[in-house]
Amino acid sequence: MEKKKITICIRQPGFPIKEITIKKGINIKEVLGNILHLSMDSLFISVNGKSKSFDYILKNNDMLSIGMSTKNRVTVKCNGNNWRIHVSDKDNFPSDFHAHNIEKGDKLDLYNGYLYNSVTKKFRCAIHAKDLIMILSKLQSCNIKELSLKANVVLSFLKNN
Repeated sequence: MEKKKITICIRQPGFPIKEITIKKGINIKEVLGNILHLSMDSLFISVNGKSKSFDYILKNNDMLSIGMSTKNRVTVKCNGNNWRIHVSDKDNFPSDFHAHNIEKGDKLDLYNGYLYNSVTKKFRCAIHAKDLIMILSKLQSCNIKELSLKANVVLSFLKNN
């Protein structure tokens, strides 16, 4: 089977540019879903600087650039850390309600405050309860209904236990 090398550039802090080898005939949708585990909602795609559809078949040495819309995500600052929370994140690790540390790349489970290494998926530690409550409180007042509702439910549970 013929292999192709493409370079992927995700235009978002915390995502390195990386080169991967793919099988012949793979399209952008397969790369995004199967290899990068990204939801295709709110993504902007270009190949070699030109806008392409998800069905575009990648060629050898293509440069795939991925931009993400800001309308389905919120960034919350807490104690010097910037946490990004997406409405629909295809990667549900460590849970369906989690945050990405933009600078460090860690993932925070917003149900329990457990922090994980995003590469190894190993548990690192639990953040302080007051920090989790601060993050959830900020989400509660965000303009994205799905995130606001989830934050409200988790905060209610935390305050009653």
